[in-house]
Amino acid sequence: MIRNIFSTLIVVALAGLVAFGVARWKANAAAPSLDQMQSSDWLEKQLNLTPDQTAKLRALMNTYRDALEECCERHCVVRAELGASIFAADWSPEKQREFADRLYRSKLAGELATIEHMRAVYAMLDPAQQKKYEAIVEQCLCASCPHENHK
Repeated sequence: MIRNIFSTLIVVALAGLVAFGVARWKANAAAPSLDQMQSSDWLEKQLNLTPDQTAKLRALMNTYRDALEECCERHCVVRAELGASIFAADWSPEKQREFADRLYRSKLAGELATIEHMRAVYAMLDPAQQKKYEAIVEQCLCASCPHENHK
């Protein structure tokens, strides 16, 4: 009887260890997130950057964040103007189109800044690091929806 209980405990413990290992492996195998892609520390570790490359990356990240903040500010201004006038009596299809165009242009500027940033990071890497970065970017862009509507 004690032997059966002991055997059952060993099986349960082993099953728990296997489940933990699988969960940890799956978590590490997940596609990188956009937040990770925007972390100098994370990229430094993933790409094994030299101190000089790390300094360049940090400068690129600062420039990129500034560009995104500017895009966000412009987008927020347009949204505030839209909120103040969307139900006005003089609303028209032309105004609707103007707001949509302005919102689109501010988002487009952010997307262009992201692409330029990725290309600038890529350009400072050595060939082996470039291969790793290509895989990271491809996984991030192809496996994630920023709105989490689909995976």
